[in-house]
Amino acid sequence: MDKDEKEEKNFSHQNHGKEQRKENAISKDKIEEAVVKIITENQNDDRETGLGEVGSRLVKLYPDFDVRRYGYSLLSKFLETLPKLKLTQEGTKVSVSLYEDKSKKDMLEEYIMRQIQSNGRYGISLGSLGNRIHTRFRDFKVRDYGFSQFKQYIESFPNVEIVEDGERTRAVYMKDE
Repeated sequence: MDKDEKEEKNFSHQNHGKEQRKENAISKDKIEEAVVKIITENQNDDRETGLGEVGSRLVKLYPDFDVRRYGYSLLSKFLETLPKLKLTQEGTKVSVSLYEDKSKKDMLEEYIMRQIQSNGRYGISLGSLGNRIHTRFRDFKVRDYGFSQFKQYIESFPNVEIVEDGERTRAVYMKDE
């Protein structure tokens, strides 16, 4: 049973009241906007933004806010899925900041390269890579980057080779040798 099937099974076992609450959950975009505002306010006061502060201020803004509604057990894991936010840990202290000095294109390209490289010599199937990109960058459209096909876009990355093995088409990182 894959993750989606488990989530669906768990969801169907919940009572109607919980289903109703999940439908009324605040959109991830609204949460991201609120966190960006919190970080910006703190930056204006030359203060760092801690994970605890983000959590408590989100609950003040949205009293029924709960990361479990979005399928996460930890606030940090939930915030990591929001493209504008970056989490940094020093010891036990976790800070939340903005990816402000990088364009969305740069963040996307770095993310894609990390996904391909982290899958080693075998690489990653284009289907899996596409799913991961759409999970992290919800509004991703390959045409916005000047390509008509996802495969062409991935082929344009330096040191990335497309390998077709009959069953799957994979993106593989080829180190300079």
